[in-house]
Amino acid sequence: MTEIRDAATVIVLRGSPLQVLLVRRHARSGFMAGAYVFPGGKVDPADREQVQHRPELLERAKALRPTPGRTLLIEDAAAHYQTAVRETAEESGLLIDPLQLHYFAHWITPSFEPRRFDTRFFVAMAPEGQEARVDEREITDLRWETPEAALSAHEGGEIFLPPPTQLSLQELVGLADLDAVLALLERRPITPILPKVSTQDGAFTILLPWDPDYAATEGEALFGTSVLPGPSRITIRPKG
Repeated sequence: MTEIRDAATVIVLRGSPLQVLLVRRHARSGFMAGAYVFPGGKVDPADREQVQHRPELLERAKALRPTPGRTLLIEDAAAHYQTAVRETAEESGLLIDPLQLHYFAHWITPSFEPRRFDTRFFVAMAPEGQEARVDEREITDLRWETPEAALSAHEGGEIFLPPPTQLSLQELVGLADLDAVLALLERRPITPILPKVSTQDGAFTILLPWDPDYAATEGEALFGTSVLPGPSRITIRPKG
């Protein structure tokens, strides 16, 4: 079985109407090469060490529940917050206080993939007076877009957004500010989403747990997931 690594990512917001920071992964990246994503990366052991003496962060981390079949110590849960701000700083130069992060979503890479991540998504406002910049190592471009514009650019083939990024942006469409985002989070629970992948005629179809064909499709499954707005499946066709 492929090892599943813990990871964290941040949906960084600014302005009114809200814009979202998207960063483009390097074309030679081993995972989601060339895709536009939210800043983030895998949890490092040093992240866990840094949070052990921060009781306020340990308290905040109680919002994270264990993935079914996996354990999650409170120190490991808190480490996701530290990872989220560290990776955001490394990839975009933005320095976010981990206590300003709000837990947003939980996605697990399908068992179809050779590299898998158990990723916690957070949302936060961009710090006042700071400018995002490209690190030129892992990230080769960045752009601030409204959720609607980002989704339109993806549909038009200008950029590529992975399914978790697409679904997250769809939830943000029409929301005016951070208070509206937090109101959304109060209305819906956060449950882990484990897609499956179906291949046919050279295309990949990402099936979400609420898709009618999800149960019958081969791959590791996770049921009982809250239904998100938008389609229950996403088809990805190779270029050319």
